[in-house]
Amino acid sequence: MVSNRDAVIWTRRLVHDEGLFVGVSTGAVAKVAARVANELEEGDVVFIASDDGWKYLSSGIYTAKLTDLEEMLETQSFW
Repeated sequence: MVSNRDAVIWTRRLVHDEGLFVGVSTGAVAKVAARVANELEEGDVVFIASDDGWKYLSSGIYTAKLTDLEEMLETQSFW
């Protein structure tokens, strides 16, 4: 399981650090991929970016402070 907050944090990381304009579902998948990678002694972890960010542009997840999004993250389901 991945919290909405973690999914948004990882979505932002992919956008800002990697230049991948992805949606929240992909952020959730990236969080799990990182978790799995940390548990492996060796090897690679690959994941598929399952959505893009267009439908989330008006939500503020890319630009608003996380503290300003807390209520939305607690009440809205992204998947």
